[in-house]
Amino acid sequence: MKSVLKQVRSIVILLFAALVAVCFLRLFAGKFYVGGNSMEPSLYAGERLWVDRLTGRLSPGDIAVFHSPEGAGREVIRSRRNYVYTKRCIGVPGDTVGIKNGFYYNASLPGRLLMPPDGQALLSLTPDSLLAERGVWMPALPATGWSIRDFGPMLVPRAGCSLRLDSLTCRVYAKAIEFESGRWPLPGEEYTFTSDWYFFGGDNVQNSRDSRYIGLIPKSFVVGRVVWPRRNAVLRKKDRALEKALVYAGDNRGALEAVLYHYRGDKRKLRAAEWLVRNMPGHYGYAPFEGLDSVKAVLADLKAGKNVPMERIHRWQDVDMRGYQKKYDSKVITSSFLISNIDQAFEALDVRPWNRNLSENDFYELILPYRVGDEPLGIDWRRLYQQRYAWVLDSLYTGKDVVGAIDAIHSQIEGDYFQYNTYFQPPSLGPDFLMNTRIGVCKEICEFTLYVMRALGIPVATDNNAMRSVHSWNTVSDTTGKYELFWMDQYKGTRISRGGDDGRIKGKVYRSTFARPYKKDVSADYFGRSRLLVPFKGKTPVWMALFSQSEWFPAERVKSIGSLAVFSDVEPGLAFIPMAGGKVAGYPVALEARGGKSLRFVPDHRHLTEVKVSRKTRLRERIVRMMSESIGVTFDVADNPDIHCSRTIGICKAPQGNYNYISVSDTIPFRFLRISPQPGSVLQMAEVRLFADMQCRDTVRACRILGPEESYLMTDDDELSYYLAGNEDTPVILDLGKPQRVSVIEWVPRNDDNFIRHGDKYELLYQDGRHGWKCVGTQVASDTILVFTGVPSGALLRLHDLTRGKEEEVFTISVYGEQVFR
Repeated sequence: MKSVLKQVRSIVILLFAALVAVCFLRLFAGKFYVGGNSMEPSLYAGERLWVDRLTGRLSPGDIAVFHSPEGAGREVIRSRRNYVYTKRCIGVPGDTVGIKNGFYYNASLPGRLLMPPDGQALLSLTPDSLLAERGVWMPALPATGWSIRDFGPMLVPRAGCSLRLDSLTCRVYAKAIEFESGRWPLPGEEYTFTSDWYFFGGDNVQNSRDSRYIGLIPKSFVVGRVVWPRRNAVLRKKDRALEKALVYAGDNRGALEAVLYHYRGDKRKLRAAEWLVRNMPGHYGYAPFEGLDSVKAVLADLKAGKNVPMERIHRWQDVDMRGYQKKYDSKVITSSFLISNIDQAFEALDVRPWNRNLSENDFYELILPYRVGDEPLGIDWRRLYQQRYAWVLDSLYTGKDVVGAIDAIHSQIEGDYFQYNTYFQPPSLGPDFLMNTRIGVCKEICEFTLYVMRALGIPVATDNNAMRSVHSWNTVSDTTGKYELFWMDQYKGTRISRGGDDGRIKGKVYRSTFARPYKKDVSADYFGRSRLLVPFKGKTPVWMALFSQSEWFPAERVKSIGSLAVFSDVEPGLAFIPMAGGKVAGYPVALEARGGKSLRFVPDHRHLTEVKVSRKTRLRERIVRMMSESIGVTFDVADNPDIHCSRTIGICKAPQGNYNYISVSDTIPFRFLRISPQPGSVLQMAEVRLFADMQCRDTVRACRILGPEESYLMTDDDELSYYLAGNEDTPVILDLGKPQRVSVIEWVPRNDDNFIRHGDKYELLYQDGRHGWKCVGTQVASDTILVFTGVPSGALLRLHDLTRGKEEEVFTISVYGEQVFR
């Protein structure tokens, strides 16, 4: 009996709950049916809807039902109570909404996908002519100039909102104001809204009569929010990084969505497009500004060989151009530009035989990127550079070796290499400028190279050293899986060859990447794997520092194990030091070039030694090459400016340093001295000094110079300045004013001014760990070699010129007494 009563009670409770539910639905919810196809593919005609009438609250992205506002004509809002629309809410009271290239946006929810993307992407990508053939009505609200593809921005009014009306806003809000006030507004007046309004759109954007056409909808017309079926905008929840990047794009999200929609049938290109979009935040160019245009004009004149006044250079030299407005790619890039770059990148990939085994990730980094630096977007640089250089690989070189391909391109560019210029440090100059005006520093050289190589399907990157004075060069992914470096500059560059090197110190090497974090440690590719455990004292974090520009420069944050810092993949032979809290935290170390053992430079104060020094920095190959340009320079003398009946009194041999001497055995006085390069060469010289005595005390000076204006640099007593003739076999003539006797010619080849300079005051220092640099002694140079005594053995040393210059490198002394730069 109890069991039966229990069952009856359960049935009664269920019936009562059902009755309550029915009453609730009848009172607070409504059943409606979709009447057309304006919400496809989210909702279809005839589909049943349940609508929440209770709360009345809507959020952007919600689907809602509202009464048609077109009951009494198109120019006024009158409800057709027996006719409802089903649309998606785009903007609620107080929002600013619009449409950019087919995609809805809401300024209150930047980057939010307000409705499924496919329909909007199709509208974005379909040409106007094709839309017209399909009968799509493009104009939006009358007399606004807006279209259903580009609309607004438009404020969605809330009660109490006031607007100063103009001719445009009068048309935009005319029906809303007429609905509230019973009159049409006039330009110039200020109107305060008394109602809340909404903006609605249909998911079938090419066939939906919504707020683009009929205008805003008053709150009183809203029936309620659709609670079943609940179909909001589709988000990419499985790829959070992609969704985050799309949201970052703000109201330009539509351009990126259009690209993804465009490649929906091509998985390979779709993956590439997603990779670009995912890594796009953080990439930017600069908005056009006067300074950059002026700098380009100066650089163009310098490259053309024009005489540019220094005041014109100084005008823009100290301007920090990187403080100008950045334009982030995600927020401004167009779908057409991105699609064109992706398509051309794949064409270049597929046509070149050396790319058959190129990995997908290497393609993404080395060929696919649409930019190479921080240049402005919009120029079709791939097509521009293909038109100029593709013929080299289509006819001149048809092999399968990527190194051979680069060499072929290198040979064709030869003769118009970069002119090295350090006056400015601007943002990227852009592909069109660099195509025709090759001037700048290694940054511009590498960017030009990336444009050329990537446009032709050659997988190339830019690598950088870890020094404070950053140097960069290019590297190519060889078919063997290795990276080979090369560089194109005014000296005909570093020819690409397997296993080649540019001879510069690097410390650590980082590759610029398109993917975050925008650089990659590739030191192991250059120096192999290594691991140094370096003792330090101090709080973490610990930094690995190199000596650069007269001080220790923290180059990389490193891991630590207890009181040991871990230095990985470092350049052999180079000195590193641990830093913590911005201070030196230990003694310098280096990795032996052979054997891989670690060297620790701890000064031994018990064993003092004598050291001889001749330079502040290592003698690089480039400096040796510059100095060798002086070999064969001839000194001829005569008594007339035409150098008739001249006689030779000296010829420059291989320079032994910055000061070189020719003893003149001819004691006959002369007035004119001709300085001539070796036949077929260009005259290049830093200084020429004449002395009447063998002790070089009595100087013989020229009263004038017969030659180009710049030739005075040979006699300005500045070893760092130099004269470089513009043509081969062009001499310079010094006029002494009257016949004079010369006993010694002192000549200084073009060099880096890091030898010992006469008259400068120098100090020698050693690194004493956390105690810093300690001075051994100071002296004024009277010779090309300085000798210091009382130097702790085993110490890392540094020669500092107290008179001038900043370039310094640390060094040790070998068992043979020679400087070994670290």
